[in-house]
Amino acid sequence: MKVVKATGLVPVHTATDKRVFGVYPAQAAKGIQDGTLIAVEIPDDIETFEVALAPAPASAPAETPEDAEEVKIPDDWEALHWATQVVIAKGILKAELPDLSDKKPADVARDIIRDELARRASGAKSPDGSGDTTQTTGNAGENA
Repeated sequence: MKVVKATGLVPVHTATDKRVFGVYPAQAAKGIQDGTLIAVEIPDDIETFEVALAPAPASAPAETPEDAEEVKIPDDWEALHWATQVVIAKGILKAELPDLSDKKPADVARDIIRDELARRASGAKSPDGSGDTTQTTGNAGENA
C-alpha cells in the first residue's frame, strides 16, 4: 500500500463520497479490506513509500471472536443525535473517524453508516457466516 511520505497517510474515499481524505495505514488497510474505504491512486509527482500489509493467517477464521459481533444499527439511526451517529460509525470502523477539514464529523459518520448498510444489504456474509445480514435492534425475532 502506498503512503504519502510528507503526511504518513494513505489517500482514500468512501463509496458514497468521492472526496479524498487521508488515514493512517492500519486504518486504511482495515477499511479497504472490509469495503468501507477505497484507495486512491497517488500522482507520480507525490513522493510515497510502500507499507506491506500483513496477510491474515491462512488457518485463522475470517473473523476473530472480538470482531464477530456486528455493530447494531437501529432502524431509526438517521433520527438519532449526531453524536450517537458518530459513536455508531466509530464502532463500524473500530477506529476514530477520519478528519476531513471540509466535512463535519456527523456527515462523515452518516456516510460510513450508509456504506455499512449497503454492504450488509449487498448479500455480504454476516460475521457468523449465516448469510443473514439484516439489521438487528437487539431483540430476537423482531427482524422476521
